[in-house]
Amino acid sequence: MLDGRTIEPTESGFQHELSRQLRIGRPTLGGIVRVLSKRNRAVVIALDSYELLSLLDAWLRQVLLSRLGENVRLNLASRLAPAPQWTETPEWRGSFRSLELGPLDDIATLQLLGSVGADETRARAIATFAHGHLLALVMAGAASTQLPSEPNRTPQSAISAIAHRFLAEVEDPQLGKLCARRRSFGEPRGVYSGH
Repeated sequence: MLDGRTIEPTESGFQHELSRQLRIGRPTLGGIVRVLSKRNRAVVIALDSYELLSLLDAWLRQVLLSRLGENVRLNLASRLAPAPQWTETPEWRGSFRSLELGPLDDIATLQLLGSVGADETRARAIATFAHGHLLALVMAGAASTQLPSEPNRTPQSAISAIAHRFLAEVEDPQLGKLCARRRSFGEPRGVYSGH
């Protein structure tokens, strides 16, 4: 299991992280290929947040996967659709499958919110405005467990808490200045309409 958020988006950065996971001393492509080809069973390399590694897309397809054995599968999880080369290039036709995950249904939504600790009342309120969107559900569910119980607390206040948490972690200097300026003028009424 690899996380694109923690990998430098270069060939050496990817090889370093994969070598670390496989406990290979020297991070080289040859070493990775040797270790994985010696495995007698199927190996799945799951790569989350793949959208952050788009610079590696051609290298993964043309170099890494071409050297790995038939026992290795690569599972890419991304917020963005795969590059067209995965499905349009003749050598990849039939070898690559793309699955688009839609919003969660009501039952799965309430189960997810329950698993992060949201009580039933808050879970139903969150489900109403999140419309099955996984990231919104996880963030709002987690935020709802950290907020004090108040009868007048609304889903919009949970969104506001999430937004403030996000803005506190903004690293882009320009965006950070804009957010700071907005906070200094106060929060406008009705900014979160629930749409």
